[in-house]
Amino acid sequence: AAPGELPAGADADLFELLRQLRRQAAQQAKVQPYQVFTDAVLAELSRGRPTTEEGMSRISGVGEYRLRAYGKQFLNAIADYCREKKLEQD
Repeated sequence: AAPGELPAGADADLFELLRQLRRQAAQQAKVQPYQVFTDAVLAELSRGRPTTEEGMSRISGVGEYRLRAYGKQFLNAIADYCREKKLEQD
């Protein structure tokens, strides 16, 4: 995908929701948003919609530290969004 474009199958609304969550997480941790997750990681999360930390860890750019630090809140946000929109996950 070109810069600024989401990969095929990515959910643009979910991507925006995850970007807001990333901004909050970054402010709390006093780091830059890209240090939480890059846009590429958020795009993959919004496409694959993982339900587990294991599923999330398969995404390039999600290391063990980030998974421990941020995994749960991002997985919860994805699950809530999918429930609300009646979307399948994984």
